[in-house]
Amino acid sequence: MKCIKRIGAVMVLLCLCLSQMFFSYASNEDNNSKNVIRVGFPIQKGLTYLDDKGHHIGYTVDYLKRLSLYTDWQYEFVQVDGNLNTQLSTLLEMLENGEIDIMGAMNYNDALKEKYLYPNKSYGTSYTTLAVKEDALGWVENDFNNWNGIRVGTYSGFDNRMEYLRQYAKVNGFTFEEVRYETYGDILDALDNDEIDATIQVDISMLEGLRGIARFEPKEYYFAVSSKNTELLHELNSALETISQSYPNIQSELYEKHFSFDEEFYISEENKQYIQSLGEINVLFFDGSAPFQYVKDGKVRGIASTYFKQFSKETGLKYKEIVAHTYDEALELIQNGDVDVIACLATNSKLMMLDSVMLSSPYFNSSVMAVYNVGVNSENCKEVQGIIVNTENAMKKQ
Repeated sequence: MKCIKRIGAVMVLLCLCLSQMFFSYASNEDNNSKNVIRVGFPIQKGLTYLDDKGHHIGYTVDYLKRLSLYTDWQYEFVQVDGNLNTQLSTLLEMLENGEIDIMGAMNYNDALKEKYLYPNKSYGTSYTTLAVKEDALGWVENDFNNWNGIRVGTYSGFDNRMEYLRQYAKVNGFTFEEVRYETYGDILDALDNDEIDATIQVDISMLEGLRGIARFEPKEYYFAVSSKNTELLHELNSALETISQSYPNIQSELYEKHFSFDEEFYISEENKQYIQSLGEINVLFFDGSAPFQYVKDGKVRGIASTYFKQFSKETGLKYKEIVAHTYDEALELIQNGDVDVIACLATNSKLMMLDSVMLSSPYFNSSVMAVYNVGVNSENCKEVQGIIVNTENAMKKQ
């Protein structure tokens, strides 16, 4: 039996090697026939920048790679010297003159559309952001009850955005103190010296050392095309339309990848004290749903278990693990009031229908795939709900 497995592994490896050789050859053939698109590449962290090995990376690069699946494009990234403002002005002039074909992260307005061609669809959204220093742990995202009196630095260049902040504060019920300065540099100095608590940033160009605690005033941004290249605009429109239908979550996924920089856990002291005042609570876990939650060697394991252990460490939460092996067992525990929290509940579970169950914000997202044995008629498969609650047991029944 071991020999058969080893031979099979060798065959798989051989097939992979052959396929890589084929696709490498095919790729070289394809590159000769691909249309080279010259892309303006200003160095902007998160959007278009270079990694430690000099590779072109960023939100815009990843999006362009997805678009190339629906086109015959390959890209030539064009860089220029100077600070960011100089790079942008130079590249925009090159775009206007037809020296490059596409520029990303472009605002859309009447003045710009006179110079450049814009597609029908945007490829991302930026937000005005209220930002504090990374180590200012007293300011927690969306913790509006504890924001009253927050000191916000501003200057004449922020006047429009401050109006949006006033509206945001009114809607969310907090007050702030507006502290005016002559220049943007003065604001950053004041923030560094703790003369103010926060200032205005744009989320996709956040300065290092700052983190956002609120986002508002969304603005879409676009690819812009040289006015000398209408054919490219038609191709871009077609590709953007296709990707919006085939990959509707692409913008949110790429935003999460490139602009969600917070690695620290933040919680207000008020909320921490409340959690600690609860005493020990009973938390329901399900067995048999690896990798989310399962029991091994008598201990609860999986993503949900790891999350609660870390959450407990950070907040002081005390809890007791309660394990259910079936849907009926879980239902009985919930209806009898024997559990306070369900650790990991899928949004399409029957338990969602209970009046006594309310959802928190998600702490991770995943997709569920219903599978069944090839010998089973899928129309007669009755275990989909079982898969949601106990994947292992449901699979054993097939």
